[in-house]
Amino acid sequence: MADIQSIHDRIADIVDTVSVSIIPVKYRYPEAKPSSFPAVMTLFAGDAERMIDTITNEQTMLFDIVTVFPVDESNTAYQKWLNLYDALKAEFRKDDHQTLSGDAVYFMVDASGRPTFSDEYSQPVAVLSIRVTAKVLQSITA
Repeated sequence: MADIQSIHDRIADIVDTVSVSIIPVKYRYPEAKPSSFPAVMTLFAGDAERMIDTITNEQTMLFDIVTVFPVDESNTAYQKWLNLYDALKAEFRKDDHQTLSGDAVYFMVDASGRPTFSDEYSQPVAVLSIRVTAKVLQSITA
């Protein structure tokens, strides 16, 4: 059975396969002061379970891949984000990644949100998130 940490690590491993020329800095935790930009953080965003039968629950795990770009590069940053998104989607489309090495029974990548702007990262930045949903089956225990 896959736990939250193992699914988080698998998703972060997929992010890590994207070239450093596209994503130079990658974190597996919230980082308030990235060493450079664009920076990406893979973060757990919550989960829920529902009972399927008397033996199995379906656990839905949510993760955010948070991308951070300096605002002063607005057009360049946007083009970098599009390249980053294309590269991530290409990685997530690979057969083995679609099931997270066989643990996920459902997997979806959604980047339908809009950028937000912040100065939380020691300079004005655009923050865009990609939501990853993974559903896994968990055994009900006594």
